[in-house]
Amino acid sequence: MSNSSLATWKWSGTTDHYNIRDHAIDRITIHHMAGNGTLAGCCSSVQSRGGSCNYCIDSSGNIGVMVDEKYRAWTSSSRENDMRAVTIEVANDGGDPNWHVSDKALAACIKLCADICKRNGIKKLNYTGDTSGNLTMHRWFAATGCPGPYLGGKFPYIATEVNKLLSGSSTSTNTQTTTTTIYRVRKSWADSKSQIGAYKNLSSAKKVCKAGYSVFDENGKAVYSVPAATSTSYKVKITTDALNIRSGAGVSYKIVGCIKDKGIYTITAEKTVSGQVWGKLKSGAGWICLTGYTRKA
Repeated sequence: MSNSSLATWKWSGTTDHYNIRDHAIDRITIHHMAGNGTLAGCCSSVQSRGGSCNYCIDSSGNIGVMVDEKYRAWTSSSRENDMRAVTIEVANDGGDPNWHVSDKALAACIKLCADICKRNGIKKLNYTGDTSGNLTMHRWFAATGCPGPYLGGKFPYIATEVNKLLSGSSTSTNTQTTTTTIYRVRKSWADSKSQIGAYKNLSSAKKVCKAGYSVFDENGKAVYSVPAATSTSYKVKITTDALNIRSGAGVSYKIVGCIKDKGIYTITAEKTVSGQVWGKLKSGAGWICLTGYTRKA
């Protein structure tokens, strides 16, 4: 089993974070780096966290190998998924909350996915929105926001473009597809006064969309939203031995503390990020993940 010929760089560092595969490759899992990392920087980062990946892509579209494709990399917090998936880490040229990915990186990712499919006999890349498909996300297996809102929103597009390549159809190298549709960024479709922009390009509209706003197409359908923090006040009981406190709502924010007393804490605001509810501590210490780690007191 060979690596992709599209890769022009290989990690020279050492890692024991891999295993012999016990399943044929029939999936691809795309992650984001949560930063604008270099190929070497990506490998060093995941190695330091006790993980690894098969491939990494920087914002210039360069592709590197960390762990040979024939091995299972430790990437997705799921042994079962990683045993059958080729995993890819993609750099972000923009930060929180959308974690934007460059056009070059996205184009390289599409070409790499098509090459992986061709060499491993995957006839079609199928994105279903859950683990029943063969294009999967890290956040389906762990408490994480990976691959971020922007890249995660591109999964249907990635599958479509990969399948065009697999069928021999042409695919656009410009991943920011421009159409005649005008995308408007507002609090609601009816609230035209709240509009902060109108764009021909969906990617551009997503970049300016902020908390409490949505991107609407010309028919008034919300095609992208950023949840607003909800003001509230209630108490929760911590049910896990150690719960990280982060500087913001989401795993992309840095850890600023840890709760280890299984005590009762007051929550003053809520925010849903990648399907998980986060709560702001009344003390001002930061945010904690409520989903799966607390119960209301």
